[in-house]
Amino acid sequence: FPGLPHQEPGSVRAYLYRGAIKFEIKNYPLAVEDLSAAIKLDPLCSVAYYNRAVCNQYLKKSRQALVDYGIVLLLEKELNQRVLLNRGLLYYQAEDYDNALVDFKLAVSDSPNNALLYHTLDYVTIEIINLKKRLLPFSHAMILKEHFIEAYISRGNVYMSHNTEKGYKLSKRDYCREREREREKKE
Repeated sequence: FPGLPHQEPGSVRAYLYRGAIKFEIKNYPLAVEDLSAAIKLDPLCSVAYYNRAVCNQYLKKSRQALVDYGIVLLLEKELNQRVLLNRGLLYYQAEDYDNALVDFKLAVSDSPNNALLYHTLDYVTIEIINLKKRLLPFSHAMILKEHFIEAYISRGNVYMSHNTEKGYKLSKRDYCREREREREKKE
């Protein structure tokens, strides 16, 4: 069976089958190669894009997976709940909560009786609300008092406690902001 694409060059189905077999045996890089070959033969094959996205998700190649999930959504006439859920989870893992929320809301609207989707949507919503609620008082304090170093430090601590790469970057920005202002005053 692995030789099938060579026996039928130009057969999208042959590459899809072989890609599926390689996926099942967890050989994701070779599955991606076969699925890419299927896409090259038929650039409108949403199944190949979807399967390649799943493989890339397992390979921790989130950016490629997001692109392929997006293409599937563009190619298909109706919303695909599995695509929205997988893409939403990727956004969530990347700490892009706003896009995760959009995908989960779309998935729920497409499948209003799915309790698991509602649970996932609630979880993401709580994550976003909790972070915003915790940041709000410090941001407001900075509006009231422009160079309120304690507020910058406290907001940086909230970002740090969120324990994400984006949170670390934002906390560093807050920690360094007042230090830079002090340095500018001295010059």
